[in-house]
Parts: sequence; C-alpha cells; structure tokens
Amino acid sequence: MIKLDISGPLPASENNFIYILVIVCHFSKWVELFPLKNQTAEEVADCLFLCVCRHEAPEFALSDQGTNFKSEVMSILLEKLDIHRLRTSAYHPQWDGTTERFNRTLEQMLTCYVPENQKTFPVWLSPTTQVNTLQQN
Repeated sequence: MIKLDISGPLPASENNFIYILVIVCHFSKWVELFPLKNQTAEEVADCLFLCVCRHEAPEFALSDQGTNFKSEVMSILLEKLDIHRLRTSAYHPQWDGTTERFNRTLEQMLTCYVPENQKTFPVWLSPTTQVNTLQQN
C-alpha cells in the first residue's frame, strides 16, 4: 500500500514549483518526493506513474479527499495499474498519520537546508526528482 499527499503551497522555486507530492510506502516507509507546479490530476498521475515504473504497482493507494486524487484521470490510471483506491475520511487527516507526520518533518528539513529565499527546494528533494524537475522545464 502507498499513501499519497500534497504538501504546500511553498514559496515558488526558480522553476515555479510550489507543491510537493509525497508518496510513502506503508510497509517500508520509503518516501518518494516530486515537485509540482500545480496540483492538477494530470501532474499527480504522471508522478505516480513514474513512481510505479521505478518500483512496482502497489495493491492499494490511500489518499485524502482532494479533487486531484478523485479525478477521472486518476481513476483511469489506478484502474489500468490494478490499484485499489482508498480514501481517508473528510477532515480526519489522522487516518494517514504517516504521511502527515512526514510532511511536518519535510517542512522542518527544508527550512534547515534551503536558503532564505527558498527558491531551490526541488534540488533538495532527491536525485530522482531532479530528473523530473529538469524534464518539466
């Protein structure tokens, strides 16, 4: 099972990224981070597809009630990859405590490493997201 959440908005980076898609493996606690310019379903689906191609398709995907996660694009992708969708209850983020806790840790880590203007945060996410960042320029 994987858990999906979006962190942000953050101060705009040099490439206009203002959100971070957080994907956490429930079993191993492995985290994948993807910078996003918008929260569109298409952009989230592209990142999820990259993550699945790198690892493997999980059996379940847990997300909140965000419209980008409930969209038709995501429904089609999850159906094609044979991933069952799970959703947290509205206004109860504690159902996805692992991801919510990581989001707080991520914000603390970024404030320690990112310079004051905070325009370079995508570079600090991970080497794999740097490839994603360069592709979206």
